[in-house]
Amino acid sequence: MEGNIAGKYKLIRIIGEGGMASVYEAEHEILGTKAAVKILNPMLSGNAQIRERFRNEAKLMASLDHPNITKVIDFVDQPNQLSIVMEFLNGEDLQKKIKRSGAISPDEVKELFNQILSAFQYAHENGVVHRDIKPSNIFILPDGRVKILDFGIAKLYGQGN
Repeated sequence: MEGNIAGKYKLIRIIGEGGMASVYEAEHEILGTKAAVKILNPMLSGNAQIRERFRNEAKLMASLDHPNITKVIDFVDQPNQLSIVMEFLNGEDLQKKIKRSGAISPDEVKELFNQILSAFQYAHENGVVHRDIKPSNIFILPDGRVKILDFGIAKLYGQGN
């Protein structure tokens, strides 16, 4: 899919894959700015319920404004393709960091958890429960800041079980 276009974004390379979507590094055609573009699996794009769930994920993430939660920039709704455009992050997820470096020091764990808990406190105060927190959804930037990824199965309090 590299080289294809999602809205105004040219896909450069795949940076992650999941069961429902793939995430690409992308570049805005005019501005040249980088973004991460999450594209719903084309085989699922025809399912109205899944399309609505993906659309709701974008709305939910766009409603959250916290330094430790990945920022949504745009949403692209094309006939056979839905895409969530997010800020592009340099760094690695916690799972890769642990595999690469081994155990994390207690001081680093404390700093990471302070940021993670700050993000979740903010989300909870705004009625959002993540429901899929794991090391691969905790992204660490080179300066040590944390970003929470993938609110795909998050729920708003009071909506469903």
